[in-house]
Amino acid sequence: MSDVALPIFNIISVLLTILPTPLHWRARNFAILLLIVWLTIGNLNTFINRTVWMKRSANVAPVWCDISVKLMSLVTMGIISATFCIAQKLKAIASMRRTNEGPRFQLIYEICLCFVLPLVYTLLTFLSQGHRFNIIEGQGCSPAIFLSPISIIIDYGIPLTLSLTSIIYSLIALKHFLVHKHDFQALLEKSGSALSTKTFLRMISFTLIDLFISFPVLLTEFTLELLYKKAGPYTSWDVIHHQFSRVVEYPAYVLDNSEGQKFNTVTEMSAWAVCTSGIIFFLLFGFSIDARADYVKVQQKLKSWVSRLKSQTNAQR
Repeated sequence: MSDVALPIFNIISVLLTILPTPLHWRARNFAILLLIVWLTIGNLNTFINRTVWMKRSANVAPVWCDISVKLMSLVTMGIISATFCIAQKLKAIASMRRTNEGPRFQLIYEICLCFVLPLVYTLLTFLSQGHRFNIIEGQGCSPAIFLSPISIIIDYGIPLTLSLTSIIYSLIALKHFLVHKHDFQALLEKSGSALSTKTFLRMISFTLIDLFISFPVLLTEFTLELLYKKAGPYTSWDVIHHQFSRVVEYPAYVLDNSEGQKFNTVTEMSAWAVCTSGIIFFLLFGFSIDARADYVKVQQKLKSWVSRLKSQTNAQR
């Protein structure tokens, strides 16, 4: 049942995540829009992997796995960087820190932080990629990380640091809100922000909930890597990438031991974290007045389209 549950919830999470997109597009919340992109890609990636390799570990789609393992890096850093950008913005607004940068600068900054940075991070992961990829029965494509000081910094140090900083920013923003909660709407208006108090609270709630889900998962994964893998020296590119074309396949029985069960637990937590983040995103943003108005418009357009289709069908009879 658990093998089937995650792919189903992945699709549900995708559909729910994209529903509030028009609302954030009109508001030009590019950090949130890119967050939607990364959550959608992450859930679709997991859905494909869990569906194709539900009962096998054969290398039936090598090109897809090459893409998939890099999408995992993109999504990991993409979600964290987008959340960081949102938390940083909320902190600046709540603390009344005025800046001279205009909307154009803010747009470029958000694109660089939420899109370019994940791309650069993904390219850096090639440094610690020991071979093409692994395939695990029931999970699909999996990154092949050679544990070394380089991988500790790149694969874990960078996202953990950015995630922890986001938590700190979010808590600072929340502290400012609690101090000024009785006149916070006036404070938002003075800041020049188009945010309402409700929108601010939705955004700060998502950053805190998401980070308190993703940060412990990433930290647990890093801890288990250190406990069960021996870190080796990063001698040279050629040594680390010797036999780079190798693909390792892991049938389910190979992980049927205590160490394998710990690995499975962490990977399940990581996959469910992205899925859960998408659902939480919808619960916080998908029931606002503007979002519900968008749903009504879509429903009316669908009714109109179906009505025209029926009329055309009846006319042809």
